[in-house]
Amino acid sequence: MKRIYYHGKRFLLLLLLINSLFSLEACTQPFLLTNKPTLFPPQNLLITLDDLPLNWKVKFGPERAEDNSRSSDSAWISFSPISEKEKYLVLQMVFRYQNTRGAKADYADQIRFPENTEMEEWSFQSSVADESRFSCFIYSNESTPVCRWVARYERIVVDVIVRLEQKGLSIQEMETLVKKIDQKVGSILNQESEK
Repeated sequence: MKRIYYHGKRFLLLLLLINSLFSLEACTQPFLLTNKPTLFPPQNLLITLDDLPLNWKVKFGPERAEDNSRSSDSAWISFSPISEKEKYLVLQMVFRYQNTRGAKADYADQIRFPENTEMEEWSFQSSVADESRFSCFIYSNESTPVCRWVARYERIVVDVIVRLEQKGLSIQEMETLVKKIDQKVGSILNQESEK
């Protein structure tokens, strides 16, 4: 009888230990997991020639963005009118971070634009992005504004730079392009969250 009591006690202790481990795992699970892995490549968030006016070309990309100060899980693409030989007039970059904290830090760094100039023609405010900012500035060696829109979607930062030159996009065309990007990112992130 003593032996059964002893084994029963050991069995009960073992059950209690197993139950405690499962309870501990359930409590710590949210803290141990990083954000849900994203299955799509950053290139899926890039615009294409179809999103631009006729007579434009891809200047470079799509490829991994060459910016060592930002996430390597990235993509970028640039465009210019066919007549432009030297420089790009539209650049889109996408950076995906391991967690939201990394994306927030990058977003904070990127919104420190020099000589911020608000454009009255710009009215778009994303309802999809967690935060976004639009601004224009004029470099000392250029005569036309360079406008930039940066947005953060959870752990993804999207950066769009447009030179508002006569042969390039107007501010209204840039706003239309940014709306397309915002819709595309929102749609892909919604599909991803439903998986």
